[in-house]
Amino acid sequence: MNEKQNWDDYRLFLAVAQAQGLVGATLLSGASTATLSRRMRALEKRLGIGLFIRHREGYELTAQGLQLIEKVQLMRQSMQDIEHWRDSHHLQSSVKVAAGDWTSMFIAKSLKGIFQNIGAVNIELLAGSARLNLGRREACLGIRNSRPQTPGLAGQRIARVEFAIYAATSIYQGQINLSDLQGATYAWLSLNTQNYSLPSSQWLSQRLVAPAILSCSSTLSLLEGVKLGVGCAVLPCFIGDTEKSLCRVSPLITELGHDQWMVCHAEDRDNQTINKVKDALADLIRSQKSLFAGFRPVA
Repeated sequence: MNEKQNWDDYRLFLAVAQAQGLVGATLLSGASTATLSRRMRALEKRLGIGLFIRHREGYELTAQGLQLIEKVQLMRQSMQDIEHWRDSHHLQSSVKVAAGDWTSMFIAKSLKGIFQNIGAVNIELLAGSARLNLGRREACLGIRNSRPQTPGLAGQRIARVEFAIYAATSIYQGQINLSDLQGATYAWLSLNTQNYSLPSSQWLSQRLVAPAILSCSSTLSLLEGVKLGVGCAVLPCFIGDTEKSLCRVSPLITELGHDQWMVCHAEDRDNQTINKVKDALADLIRSQKSLFAGFRPVA
């Protein structure tokens, strides 16, 4: 077998193996099902080895396929190491920051001051609570609600985040008893997404008998609904307490309080460009630690 090996074939093989089929692999690889099917058969023919058992339900790895996937995962790690080595020898001008929707909204309001502190560096703010994999360098920095447990990641605690229930001042009808949400006179709004479930949404759904009258897939839509007086919702205090048209109508929800962490790859701790952005964001959030911790009196 003297044919040259193509790394892209192995990348597609890994996607099919992980998705256990062609349809799911299209989302991981960006290739069509027809392309994936053709490339997998060509790879098997070139290697002279059957890699998959094809079922109606999907693709199952053969014993040889299981052996190959271990080698391909090592190949992928080596490719990522080479890319990181290459990047470390060039001036990094763009830093990817992954953060939840609420935190991204807070950061966006302060971007002018951040750019004044970091100089000629571009920021890619990747909003959304779905976790990007920092270990695979899908982002340079992550602002997370828990301490990193993955080997190779480093973190520093930057704030305490608290939550409460908020409503528009125009519909204020008194405080809500957290132990009896059914007794509240407000309508309820909730935040839900297709790909993940937020702790605040889980907390609310576990305590309501009837569903919320409005379920939003975006934080911006939820916030606008509360500001318009459609109903009340669970919000982080660093969002709810900064909106002049809203008032806090409950005590802090202790079950939702958590520490917020700035996370990066351990190998990037000496990267000056990433450190500029990391320090600027950490300083911004720490400067508002009272706001994040909900130290504003309720209505």
